[in-house]
This record gives sequence, structure tokens and C-alpha cells, in this order.
Amino acid sequence: MLAKLMLAFRMTMGTISPPQEVPPPPPPPPPPAEKPKPPAPIRVGGDVQQALLILYMPGARWVNPVSAERLQRSRQAVESDPWDVCSRGDLVSHLDTDERFEHLLWMIENHPEWDGFYLPYPRNRPTLNTKHPRYDEQRHAWLRAVKDEPDHPIVLYNAASFFTVTEPERAMILLKRALELEPGEPLFLRGLGLVYGYAQVESLHPSPEFARYARMELQDSEEPLLLGVAWEPFWNWDCRMMASCGHKPPSFMLQLQQRPLSLERERSYLEPALPQPSRYTQSSCPNLDMPRRQ
Repeated sequence: MLAKLMLAFRMTMGTISPPQEVPPPPPPPPPPAEKPKPPAPIRVGGDVQQALLILYMPGARWVNPVSAERLQRSRQAVESDPWDVCSRGDLVSHLDTDERFEHLLWMIENHPEWDGFYLPYPRNRPTLNTKHPRYDEQRHAWLRAVKDEPDHPIVLYNAASFFTVTEPERAMILLKRALELEPGEPLFLRGLGLVYGYAQVESLHPSPEFARYARMELQDSEEPLLLGVAWEPFWNWDCRMMASCGHKPPSFMLQLQQRPLSLERERSYLEPALPQPSRYTQSSCPNLDMPRRQ
């Protein structure tokens, strides 16, 4: 009791300070906000506004006039509505950066039937090797698409177009299945002819077994459209035309080159009816500009 009275007296006189609570340390300052990166413009030949693109179709040079304002509008449309397929397709068709592949993968995963995969945009030519940017991601996305929709002909065709050179056996199986679902469809016949034609390009090192099989299929075929398209990888192989040179054809393809014309003449004599038109010719997006021939 006496000790407690002495302690209280000393604290009253100021010789002992009462214990004080230690204040907590101040919170760390927030990290600086990242500045938004401006969209990367398309730069081809130093010109931001216009890209000169050479289409795979024989002898055709195409110009896609693309403005930065239009791309920005498409970006904003996709941000506000991720399911705006036409605006997203605009970015897939015209962007030249990694951003394009993000939209491309989204389209494969959500709309593998998109008409932009088969309409004649320059970016949609066959992938020639597995070193193509983001190849594995696109490959897995297409495999999932055909697994989910095995009876959708245009999905099978779009996937086959991706595998035309890198996995021709798979592409052929997909195209033959599409032709079973829609017999005689010209777009699918063209795809099959392209698979067989690329299998004869020696510089791409095709499988010898499949190359022989494709050669026999071409020799036995009486379909002018299929045979004519098989020659497309070799068009302008001697570089006589003012366009990009094609692959050097083997002697077999040189001999085969004249067959489509003779078959077409024979068919027009025996069957004067018009050939079957393709129903896969019009874009579902009216604002998605088609390239202009120049």
C-alpha cells in the first residue's frame, strides 16, 4: 500500500512519466498509376494510314485503306460490347500487332464460323510453318472448335484452312467431312485443291507419303475447280508477271496444268448447266471493307 502511494506521488511530481502508447507506422504510399499506352499504329513502308497488301490470289494487288480513327472506333466498340463481331473482325483483319492475335483467338474460340476466316483477306492465307507467331495457341483453339462442332461445315473448312500446309492430312480429313455435309460446295473443293497443291511444293518439305497420295488424287480427279486451285501455289513460278513469285513446280504439276481447261471444255459441252455457286461469298458485316483491287 505504501509503495503504491509513493509511486502515485512521484508521478504527480513529474519524476516518472506515465507509459505512452507507440503510434502505428504510417501506411506505405500507393504505387504510381501506370500511364495508358497509346494504340500502336499500323506502319507499312513508313505510312501509318495505308497498308499495301499482296493477296494470295493470282496477280492481284490489293490496298486496304485503314485510318487510325477507324481502328480506335473499333477498339471502343469492342470494349463496350465484347460480342460486337463486326468491330472485332475489323481489328483482326487490319491490325498488325500482337493485339490482333488476342482478337483472333477470341474469334476462333467464340465464332469459329466467322466469314472473315474464309473471305479473301490477305491475312487469311495458309500458315506456311509452325514458327508463325502464336501458332500453338491458334492450333489448340481450332482443335477445340472442330471438337465442339464436328458437323458444322464452315467451321471444318475454316480449321482446315489453318492446317493446309502444316498438317495437310488433318486438313484433308476436315475438308472431306465438310464435302460430305455439303456435297459439291465450291469453297470446300477449292480448299481441298489447295491442300493437294501445297503437298507438291518441295521447298516446304511435305510428308513424302502424303505428297504421293495427293498426287494420285490429283491424277484421278475430274473436278476442274479442284485441279485449277492445286496450281495456285505455283502461279508465276518463273516470275514473268509483276507480282510475287510462286513456288517452283515439279514436272508432274506442269503436265497437270492443262487438265482443268480440257475438263472444263468437255464438261461445258456435255453439261451446259452453270456450275454450282458458292453460298459462302458475302460478308455478314456490311461495314467490314473488302480490299480494293489495284
